[in-house]
Amino acid sequence: MKTATSAAVASLTLAGAALGCAVPAFAGEAFVGLYKHDVTFIGNAVGLGAAGREGGADIHLGYRTKRIERLDWLGKPQVHAMVSINTNNTSNFAAVGFNWKVELGQPGGFYLRPGMGLAYT
Repeated sequence: MKTATSAAVASLTLAGAALGCAVPAFAGEAFVGLYKHDVTFIGNAVGLGAAGREGGADIHLGYRTKRIERLDWLGKPQVHAMVSINTNNTSNFAAVGFNWKVELGQPGGFYLRPGMGLAYT
């Protein structure tokens, strides 16, 4: 539980820093997710993966800015800060980085969101 608390504190610190530095041009979006951890779809059938090593659910909390127009040379990325807390306390982490929303077809429809950054576990 100590690790989960540390990850939560680190995440809130990162998110607070992002929000504290935010100006109207950087107003963005918060996101929340709940995922089942350690899931495999075809791994057991074909002998791949390591399902069953860790369990629990992952709770993701994060913040993503609007596109940063001043970083045109980098493709106008968004900045994200997030924390993931595992209910079994086996795979907690905090992360920050850049990501890009790539529309696939009509705006508001399907899209990809590739990104890169750093994480602390």
